[in-house]
Parts: sequence; C-alpha cells; structure tokens
Amino acid sequence: MYYPKRVKPRSHVDPVVASARLTGFAGLGLLIGLFFEGLTLLSIRHFVVLHIIIGLFLIPLTLVKLGSVSFRFISYYTGNQRFKNAGPPVALLRFIGPIVVVSTIVLFGSGIWLAFGGPSSYNSLASGLHKGSFVIWFGAMAIHVVGHISELPKTALSDWLTRTGKIAIAFGREHVPIKGASARLALVVTSFALGIFLVLATLKGASAWGSF
Repeated sequence: MYYPKRVKPRSHVDPVVASARLTGFAGLGLLIGLFFEGLTLLSIRHFVVLHIIIGLFLIPLTLVKLGSVSFRFISYYTGNQRFKNAGPPVALLRFIGPIVVVSTIVLFGSGIWLAFGGPSSYNSLASGLHKGSFVIWFGAMAIHVVGHISELPKTALSDWLTRTGKIAIAFGREHVPIKGASARLALVVTSFALGIFLVLATLKGASAWGSF
C-alpha cells in the first residue's frame, strides 16, 4: 500500500540506513538460498550436484553481504560518527560476527576446492575443512539469524518497496525512499546474474560429482 504522493528521495542519506538496507536485502536472498542448500543435505549423495550448484550460485551474493557488513564494521571501529551514534550490535552478536565471517569464508572456500577437485578430493583436507567449518558456521549462523531476524521487515525490502519513489506502508512500518536505492538493487541483481554465470561456467566440473 502506498501513499498517493510521490516524495523526493533524501539527497543526504545516512550511510547507516543505506548499509542496513543492502545488508538486509542480500541477507534475505542468502537466507532463502541457504534454506534450499540445507534441503540438499537431507540426502547429499543424491543431491550433491545440486548442492554444489546452489553453493556456487550464492558466492557473489555472499560477497555482497560480507562487503556490506565489513563496511559497517570498519566504519564503526575507525570512528565514523554516524555509525558510532547508531551503536554496535549486542555483545553476543559482536562476538559471533567474526566467527560467522571466518567460518563462511572457510566453508565456501573449501566447497569451491571440493567442487573443482571432484570426487577424488572427498577424503582430502578440503573435505575435513568443509565439514568442520559447517558445524561451526551452522551454530554461529543460527544465533546470527535469530539476533537479526527482527530487522529484516524494515531493511530487506525497503528499497524494493519504494522503487516507484513513493513512501510505502508494509509490515506495519513506513518505508521512505532514499538515494542510492537503484544502485543497491542493481548490485544484488548483478550478484544473482554473476551467480548464474559462475554455475554455467563450472557446470561441467560440478557434474563430475554425479558419479559420487
């Protein structure tokens, strides 16, 4: 539902809001993608190729989210006043944050190693890293998601809801269009396109796991 009037996007945008919207939109996409990735684990020997395809597809989007989160982290700890005024996450989420980032990098990195190494790499160091990092990542990510899930309604779809330039009322909140929305949306959409390209470029190698 929209207000009947069009409003001019704010010319001076609080980078905290812009960063939160990009992080939220990318995070929502990852949450959906990782849900389907998790389903393949129910029978990994039957769905290993699909598991690899989804994982490869999510790599560019993961990089977008890591970049957005890192921007906020660096801005806060280098003394950016806007981020200082917004304050840090609660202590538990601050502690979990680096664990999520490192385990995500190891998880996806070892996954890429396995994808290109083929079935012969199943008993390699890459396999051990992938399994071990998944255990750590899953626990940390569960806390991360629960801690931030309440923020999604006000950040994840705000840029999309206000793409017409109008204020939107959704999820019981007012969403105001802010400058840079098109660029943020384009960045996420581009990551989807790059994900598809990455899958197509590596499909032949990933299909080798079909005999696993």
